[in-house]
Amino acid sequence: MYRLGLLLAALLLVTLCLAGNGASPAPALAQPGEQINPYSAPAGLNNDQLIEYLERMQRKPRTIRRRPGFVAAVVDACTRVLENKPNPRQEETAAIVLMDVLHDQAIDGDEKAQGQLYTWAARLRKSQVKAVAQRARLHLLEQQVQLARAGRLTDAEISRLFEHLRKYCEETELTGRHLYLASEIVGLINSLGDRDAAERLYETFGQLFAKSKDKKLARYAKRKILKKSDSPLANLVGKPLELEGTTVDGQPFDWKQYRGKVVLVDFWATWCGPCVREMPNLLKAYEKYHERGFEVVGISLDQDREALEEFLKEHNIPWVTLFDEEAGGLHPMARKYGIRAIPAPILVDRQGKVIHTAARGQTLWRLLEKQFPEKP
Repeated sequence: MYRLGLLLAALLLVTLCLAGNGASPAPALAQPGEQINPYSAPAGLNNDQLIEYLERMQRKPRTIRRRPGFVAAVVDACTRVLENKPNPRQEETAAIVLMDVLHDQAIDGDEKAQGQLYTWAARLRKSQVKAVAQRARLHLLEQQVQLARAGRLTDAEISRLFEHLRKYCEETELTGRHLYLASEIVGLINSLGDRDAAERLYETFGQLFAKSKDKKLARYAKRKILKKSDSPLANLVGKPLELEGTTVDGQPFDWKQYRGKVVLVDFWATWCGPCVREMPNLLKAYEKYHERGFEVVGISLDQDREALEEFLKEHNIPWVTLFDEEAGGLHPMARKYGIRAIPAPILVDRQGKVIHTAARGQTLWRLLEKQFPEKP
């Protein structure tokens, strides 16, 4: 009995010591019928403890960060910090982590995360913490470019947007964080009907991004934006398309096997938001028309083989994907056809000739309906 008393006293002492040292409280118990998120930060943590939690979560391996519940837990912890009168250091950590995880989810095609990102960016753009305000401004600019690419802005508004983007790029230290914005800007320029104006914009933004100290961004600008000659893509309709290369699993690609099929040749990358958002549409078209002779060939402009393989597996992509690890993100076929912006989906007919060089969204469906008319 004496020993039992000593043991209980020791346990009580350890408990008091842990509480005094700021040990994390246990997670709140779930209510009946409520699912527990195993990644959630425990209830009752103060801001410093939540920041420690966020720092630990950011060090988790990629495989864990992509698991269900992980992002929701991080977003919840960031929100708790930002709504609990954080000091500048706490606000910077929580806000940056919050926008980063939501941006990554948005690029993966999560529309809810995209909405949350822009809501938070609008709220944080007036932050007194410089790094937070700058990051929020970047994401709001990305949103404006996306709206312009979707046809939601007038020509006058697009003109003003380009001027605003130019000033932003001149005043900002451009880093790898701006690669997505650069890609979106190039996509917007590529959609302009005035080719003279487009060439001037390519030159302007190409020079600005090429000055970046970030090698990846500078290389993107030099290889994909700063091109003096007209893109071969512009005059490709009606002409044969020739492809060669190696698949992501190391097999030689045989373009001749696709003769007699209607083929969408999709230039894309896992880091390209519009590419990822278009993927569900392409999968639906493939599911409907594949048995009738519709094929897809993906040409990845990724540099990270592991990220590409993980994406293909996670999204159950059923078609062949070409990849060139030595190309540094610019596949030889993209260089051959002057691909400046992605996604660049090229639809090819049964004879191997190009039908359309921007076959995405509803345009793809209209083109496929003509190639595969319903029987009366």
